[in-house]
Amino acid sequence: MIATNRRSAFLLVTVLVAAPSLSFGSGFALFEHGNRGMAMAGAMTAVADDPSALFWNPAGMAFQTDKGIQLMAGVTLISPTQTFYGESPYPGDGYVEELQDQIFPPVHLYLAIPVNERLEVSFSVNNPWGLGTLWDDDHLGRYISRKAELTSWDLGISMAYKISDNFAFGLGVDWIYSRLELTQAVGLINPFNQRLTDVADGQLITSGLDNSAFSWNAGLLVKLGAGFQLGGLYRSGFKLDYDGEGSFTQVSSGYPEFDALVAGIVPFDGDVPAYTSIEHPDFWTVGLSWQNEKWTFSGQYGVLGWSSFDQLS
Repeated sequence: MIATNRRSAFLLVTVLVAAPSLSFGSGFALFEHGNRGMAMAGAMTAVADDPSALFWNPAGMAFQTDKGIQLMAGVTLISPTQTFYGESPYPGDGYVEELQDQIFPPVHLYLAIPVNERLEVSFSVNNPWGLGTLWDDDHLGRYISRKAELTSWDLGISMAYKISDNFAFGLGVDWIYSRLELTQAVGLINPFNQRLTDVADGQLITSGLDNSAFSWNAGLLVKLGAGFQLGGLYRSGFKLDYDGEGSFTQVSSGYPEFDALVAGIVPFDGDVPAYTSIEHPDFWTVGLSWQNEKWTFSGQYGVLGWSSFDQLS
C-alpha cells in the first residue's frame, strides 16, 4: 500500500511541478499618463495639447513648439481590491477571501524640447503595464497564486513635425524593461492521511536587463477648423521574454517519509533556471475633439489587442 501511495505521490508531484499555473490579468494595462487625461477618461488622442501627448498622440507636440521647453511629472496612487469566491468542488461555495492592501505608484515624466517652430523632440518615462495581487499565506487559492506582481518601465524618445498649420505627425520609439515576481504554494495529497497538504512554496523572480523589448508608436493630428481636431494613434505590440530564477522551499508535512519523498523530487537545494513570456498587445485609437477658450469636448474609439489574460506558464 505504501509503495502504491508513493508511486501516486510521485506522479502527482511531477504533474504539479511541470504544469502551468493560472493567473488573472487584473488591472494589467495602466493609462495613468497625466491627471487631465485621467479626468477625461483617456479621451486625449484628438486633444494632445500638453506633454502627455507623448503617450496619447505624439503628433500633438508639433503644435506646442511655441511653449518652449516643457517638463511635466506626476504620480498616481493605486490601491486595487479584489474578492476571491470559492466554487465547488474546491474550495467550495461560500468561501470568500479579500485581496491584501497594496499601493502601486505609477509615474509619468515628460520633457519636450522645441528644435524650431515646426520640429519638437521629446523624452518620456512612465509605467504603462503593472500592478499585482497579494493574498494571505493561508488563502485557499494559494495553489493558484499567493503573489503576482508585474512592474514595467517605459523609456521613450519621439519627434513631432508640423507639415502645415493644420497637419502634423509624430513618431516614437520605446524601450520597455519589466520585472515579474510570482509565488504560490504547492499542495499534494498526503498518502498517510489522504488530505491536501502544503509541501512547498514556489517562487519565480526575473532579473537583469534581458527582460526588455522595443516598440514603436505613430500619431497624426489634423486641425479641421472651427475648433475641431481629428487625431489617430498606433502603438505597436511587443513580446517580453522573462528569464530568472525559480526556487522551492520545503514545507514540513509532519510525516518524515512523505517529506523525504517530496525532497527527492523537488529541487530544494538551489535555484533553477525559470522563464516565461508575455505578448503585450498593440493599441490604437481614433478621436475627434472640439475646443474653444472655455470648453473641451472629446471622444475617441480604441482597441487593445486582447480583452483578458488567460494563462501565464
